[in-house]
Amino acid sequence: MNDSSRNEDVLLNEKVHAFNKFFYVDYKENQRGRFLKITEKEGRFRSTIIIPEEAVDDMAKLLSKISEKFSPAERTADRREEFEAQRQEFESRRAAREEANNYDNAADNPIESDKF
Repeated sequence: MNDSSRNEDVLLNEKVHAFNKFFYVDYKENQRGRFLKITEKEGRFRSTIIIPEEAVDDMAKLLSKISEKFSPAERTADRREEFEAQRQEFESRRAAREEANNYDNAADNPIESDKF
């Protein structure tokens, strides 16, 4: 495959889905050499890192070390606990904002006693 706009050959491309994110992993080659391109996409947001070929083996070893040291179930449980804590914090802040907004609206539009 050739990405003619950038003059890059795609040697391998894969996609990984985790929670609400997608990770696109491309191993490419251009006139300067080979490199690993990892793009994270979450909703409308996207970020990319480029790892030169010289660092790919070290990164692979590091990822293997993490995978071996921490079981997938342990990593997932930790992440779910963290996510749940963040969700609860978000919900409490949202509820507080709604309550403050309702209070402000009530102050701006007092209920007339003769309507009841």
